[in-house]
Amino acid sequence: MTPEEAELYKDLPVLFNVERDFLMEPDADKDKLKICDEHPGYCNWDAASLHNNLTSTPFARHQIIKDSEQGIRQLLQETMPHLAERPFSFARICWCADTPDREFLISKHPDYPSLVLGLGGSGHGFMHIPVIGKYIMQCMEDRLDPRMQRTWRWRPGTAVGRDWEAL
Repeated sequence: MTPEEAELYKDLPVLFNVERDFLMEPDADKDKLKICDEHPGYCNWDAASLHNNLTSTPFARHQIIKDSEQGIRQLLQETMPHLAERPFSFARICWCADTPDREFLISKHPDYPSLVLGLGGSGHGFMHIPVIGKYIMQCMEDRLDPRMQRTWRWRPGTAVGRDWEAL
């Protein structure tokens, strides 16, 4: 944004458009408007996957998915039309690991009990960095509070029936 636009939008509240799954917030310090695609994920299926297993290959480092860019531009067209066609100054994929229910997954793998998984920040994991290691360690040592065990348990059923091709 221009310095004038940054000044104009400096008090803009965070906008969350549920229908479009996007979040916008101004960054007055850098004269930028941060737009986050809250879509549950994209897959870039590798056609050469072995044994009919689906493999998703990462995109290039400085590239975002065309569907995401189109969604961002549609959101801008509806909210700030004068910015809708402007080139992006910075675009990246956030490799945040979302879970379908947006809860952490902190659990031993049922088939490999020496493998402890600690993932699923779902966009809010960064806030837990100072303390999350404690809970992962408690899981490793079989000392995790039963309520936390239930909440963060291994739960592949949350993705059952999910249309992975539609992502």
